[in-house]
Amino acid sequence: MVLYEVDFSDHPADEVLARTLAEPDADAPAGFAHDDDDDEEVGQGFSPGEESSGDTGDDAPAMSKSDAGALAAGGEEALRRAAERVTALVNGTLRRLAEIDLLVSAAAPAFPLRQVAGVDRNILRLATFELLERPDEGEIVSDAVIVSDAVELAKRFGGERSGQFVNGVLRTITERLGSRNRPAGQTFGTLPRRAP
Repeated sequence: MVLYEVDFSDHPADEVLARTLAEPDADAPAGFAHDDDDDEEVGQGFSPGEESSGDTGDDAPAMSKSDAGALAAGGEEALRRAAERVTALVNGTLRRLAEIDLLVSAAAPAFPLRQVAGVDRNILRLATFELLERPDEGEIVSDAVIVSDAVELAKRFGGERSGQFVNGVLRTITERLGSRNRPAGQTFGTLPRRAP
């Protein structure tokens, strides 16, 4: 959500982070829908293979009440850890944005990055940062889990083909970077998922 707002506005990342972390759902920027139904897909934007004239800004993700409630139910320590993780991911992605955009563009040369839906573009940026650099000290997350999590985000918040597009681009990036955390003999489909 933070990367999306920074991408589409002149708002400084630190201000967006502070506002978002203070009230993750109530202060969402214009264009962010509130998703009361976790199964309802929101954010239908341009995805490769779909007709579009470009970004309209109407394809933003939402935080559901259950997501916000689960985060709050974990107590102050969980909120602090979540805020630290979000801050590390956002700042790291923005710090390495030029490098990340080059990797994403090279992995999907038929789709100019600025024409890819904002949701898809920012999911790709975030996941590529995670593939490049692990912001969680001591936690080892496999490349396959990062790709899988990004695909799930794309399916939930993106267009009809977002999951397939994000999957293909990230697999290409992963292969180009090399599989640092994949045990020998394991493929993408055989690795366990990261706990939420």
